[in-house]
Amino acid sequence: MKKKLNLINFNKNEMKKMGNIVLLFISILLLFGCEKFIDEEQEAKTWKIQIHLDKPDLVLQWAMFDKDPVPGFKDRVVRRRNYQLKREQEAKDSTERKMLRWAGMKPNWDYGFKNVTGDQVYILKSVSDSYFGSNAPDGKKWIVTKIVWINGEPVCWCLPIEVEKGKKIKITLNKDNVFPLAETYDKVMKQ
Repeated sequence: MKKKLNLINFNKNEMKKMGNIVLLFISILLLFGCEKFIDEEQEAKTWKIQIHLDKPDLVLQWAMFDKDPVPGFKDRVVRRRNYQLKREQEAKDSTERKMLRWAGMKPNWDYGFKNVTGDQVYILKSVSDSYFGSNAPDGKKWIVTKIVWINGEPVCWCLPIEVEKGKKIKITLNKDNVFPLAETYDKVMKQ
């Protein structure tokens, strides 16, 4: 005759009830957020950003840069300026000239993202905020977006911010803080 070794004296119904209680506890934690249980010391070691997009029906790709991408953009435009001007002058009409102008802007801006890995490019939708946190060093950073078209014009954002551990920054991307991409490109092309 074999004897069952019963270390815990619970029957199956009691075990089910305990399992359900554990599942309920885990569900409550997930529902109400585990962030309340995060160590305050760890919170003090990170900085946080909340980004809101104030433009209906828009989706943006954005990244956090450690240095200002604008000087690099200007340098790339300067290096290709003669070639680009020649192409624009040879355009058949204003539509082709506009396409060539766009072709001069976009790759030069996007090149600033070349050292940003895919997991460091985030999506921002106008229907929900984006949250970003890091334990990277404090200091000046740039929120940089890829180019999107709004009302037939290329638009992007490039906002300098100052981050500090233990602090949260709220930022809204809107028409008032758009980076003047086309204006900047045109100025460099005329130099």
